[in-house]
Amino acid sequence: LLDCFKGTKGISKVKTLDLEEAIRKKFLVPYDYYVDFVNLTADEYEEYKILTHQAMKYIHSKDPKLKSIGDAIIIKRSKIIRDAKQKMDKFIDIMKRISDVKHLLVFCSEKQMPKLHEILDNSSEKLGYESPSYREITYNNPKDKRERIKILRDFADEDYKLILSNKVLDEGMDVPEARRCIVLASTGNPTQFIQRRGRVLRQFRDKYKDGTTKDFAEIYDILVKPNIEGMSPDEVKLEIGIIRRQLKKLTEMSKLARNKQYCLKKIEEFKSNIPDSYFESDFDK
Repeated sequence: LLDCFKGTKGISKVKTLDLEEAIRKKFLVPYDYYVDFVNLTADEYEEYKILTHQAMKYIHSKDPKLKSIGDAIIIKRSKIIRDAKQKMDKFIDIMKRISDVKHLLVFCSEKQMPKLHEILDNSSEKLGYESPSYREITYNNPKDKRERIKILRDFADEDYKLILSNKVLDEGMDVPEARRCIVLASTGNPTQFIQRRGRVLRQFRDKYKDGTTKDFAEIYDILVKPNIEGMSPDEVKLEIGIIRRQLKKLTEMSKLARNKQYCLKKIEEFKSNIPDSYFESDFDK
C-alpha cells in the first residue's frame, strides 16, 4: 500500500487539487453560493448561554474526566445551533425562491426530519406549489445500503425531485446529478462541509431529461448569526473561535463563487455585530 501511494522511489503518486484548480480543469462545476442568517429564539439563546457557562467550568481542566464533561456540554450546545427553529422558516423561503425544485439535496438532522415532512407534505399551503416527490436517507432508513443506492439511482432518473439526508451522503456516495443543495444542519466541521459541497459540485456530463446540462451548481447555506451579548470575556473567546471558523468558510466559498459580490455583502452582515478587534491576533492573548 505504501508503494502504491508513495511509489517505489518515494515519489508520491497522489495528486491534490484545490477547489479553484478542480473547477478550472472541469472536474467540478462553478457555483453560486447563497447564505441566509437566522437568530436563535430567546429560549434557545438562554439555554445556549447557560450551557456555555457550564462548559467553561470543565473544558480547560487537566483532568480527562472533567474535560470530557465539558466536551459533552459543547456538543449539546452545538445542537441548539444545528436545530435552530428559525431555520425552518428560512427553508420555506428558499424553497419558494427555487423556481424548479428537482435535483435537490437537503442536508438536515434527524430532529429536523418531522418538520421537513410536514412542510413538504403540505407544500400547497406552505410553499404554494404541488408537493415535490422526495425520499429520505438516514442511518436507519433504509438500513440496506443497496436500497440507499437504488434511491440515488431513482433520484438520478428524476423519480424523486429531492432527497433529505443526514450525514449518510457525507460519506462518499456519488450523486453527480444533484444540481443544488440546502444545508440546514451542520456540525461546523470543515471536512463535513467540503464533503457536502463535493456532492453537488461533481460534474454531470450527460443531459437531464429536459435537455439541459449541469453548467453550474447552487449551494444554499443557513447559518445562525453570531451573538455574544451577555457573555463573559472567557466565554466570548470560546465563541469567537467558532465564529472565525464560520467566517473562514464563508470567505473561502466567496472567493470562487459566481455571485462573489453578493457573498462579500453577506460576510459583512455576518460580522456586523462583532467588534473588528475580536478578529485580530491581540484578542487571543
